[in-house]
Amino acid sequence: MDIHADIYDEFSCIGGDCRRNCCQGWAITIDPKTTEYYRSLDDEFGKMINSRLDFLEDGSSKFALKKGEKCPAQREDGLCDIFCRYGEDKLSKTCTRFPRYNVEVYGNNEFRYLSNECEEVLRILYDRETDLNLIIEAKDKKDLNENSTVVDFAQLVAWCTDTIQDESIPLWNALITVMHICIEASKPFVDVDMEKYQKVIESIPSVSNSYNRAIGEIPADMLYGLAWERIKLISVAYLDFLNLTDFKVYTEMFPSTEKYSSSVPNRGEQIKEQFERFVSKTNQKDARFYRRYIANLFVTFCFDLLFDDANEKMLFEFGVKVIISLTVPPLWDDEALTDRDEFFSRFAMLQRMSKTNYMSHLSKPIKEQMNPGLTDYALMFAGLFSGLPGL
Repeated sequence: MDIHADIYDEFSCIGGDCRRNCCQGWAITIDPKTTEYYRSLDDEFGKMINSRLDFLEDGSSKFALKKGEKCPAQREDGLCDIFCRYGEDKLSKTCTRFPRYNVEVYGNNEFRYLSNECEEVLRILYDRETDLNLIIEAKDKKDLNENSTVVDFAQLVAWCTDTIQDESIPLWNALITVMHICIEASKPFVDVDMEKYQKVIESIPSVSNSYNRAIGEIPADMLYGLAWERIKLISVAYLDFLNLTDFKVYTEMFPSTEKYSSSVPNRGEQIKEQFERFVSKTNQKDARFYRRYIANLFVTFCFDLLFDDANEKMLFEFGVKVIISLTVPPLWDDEALTDRDEFFSRFAMLQRMSKTNYMSHLSKPIKEQMNPGLTDYALMFAGLFSGLPGL
């Protein structure tokens, strides 16, 4: 069974044309076989590579990054010196595959998707004429019958991505309904219930309507105020994290980070004002991009549903990442807000934060002040998207 996002085969690496490529800003893991090859290199460049390897117990390794949080093999022109000297087949699996992800579960079932952590992927999502779709392909009828639970799961994910991108549904309502459904349908392979999905699907209209009624009972001004009191907590916690010494590389996205430092009074209100100025300039194409971006983000998170303790992890990480993805870009300088390629470059770097365990830094201050549940996220999403046309 092959299940993949339809943009998977559209991707082609643009190499040195990337403004902030995937060779910087995060730990680069090298598989055991490639690590062994690098250790065998005895030329001058090979010795340099070996001097930058941190070896792990399982035989794999990680590159110790050089100045600017860049891979030691990255050249000034942005290309990989290992690729140029020894060939593509001598790259680690991480470097060869990214931003492609292939996940095999329960036999020959393969999930394939692209990560939002690559600026070219974001550009594809923005430029394409159609929405993101999940393709489900079986080798034959036998394959389909033997993997019916996998198909059910994939169809549920496909329904969720379609709902997020459906412009007839307010995005906040689509998102909170999807999150509710994912919690109801979590761990399908741990405790398989063939009737479970049908019950979840049948509950969709009532779930959506119940949240819609609850939010609709709150006066618009009060809703916006309550939402932003919570959103500001998350945004401020994120900016505090950026000022940690270990993550200074990310402050290049914010030429005036000190403007939002902890010493500045009312910085949460400043973030809100910047966001409001930003959304006043968005258009329908921007709105469609955000829906596609969130749909693709959801696809990457949906695989957490295959594992234990997925509920809280998905609820917290997915919800917080959506909020940060929308409240942080307005804080960038004018170049990033007017130059589309610069916007995608910084936006991709923002997504790569997830590989630096930033959520562990964010979770404590957020949970100390609020322990967000579905109702909190419904409130925040409704307030956040209310000013964005088409969302």
